[in-house]
Amino acid sequence: FLPPVLSESHDPLPISPENSEWAIDKDPERLKRIFTFETLETRNWFISEILEQEKTTGHYGSISIDGLEVTVEVHTHDVSRVTELDQEYAEFCDDVFQDVSYLEAIPGKVKLNVNR
Repeated sequence: FLPPVLSESHDPLPISPENSEWAIDKDPERLKRIFTFETLETRNWFISEILEQEKTTGHYGSISIDGLEVTVEVHTHDVSRVTELDQEYAEFCDDVFQDVSYLEAIPGKVKLNVNR
């Protein structure tokens, strides 16, 4: 689950923040999570998938890379707050990371193609 986001009226949505690895940072309000990978190949595949999704949706986050750690931050710039678009972005990141985690569990059996 992700932290609750604020709707346009700034009322919390009925989403539980329990067990979330996403944090809500302030100034501006934004979702933030650090993803850690076992290999450069899986890290690069994760980033590639996020960049493709950004191109498709037109909603962009901030991605910082530090070795095998990738920090993702997202908020809606027009309102300087977390919106449903950001929630969807975060959920997509979680889904891709779950896929990567599965692939990392079977080393040597899967070759990832990050060339698009």
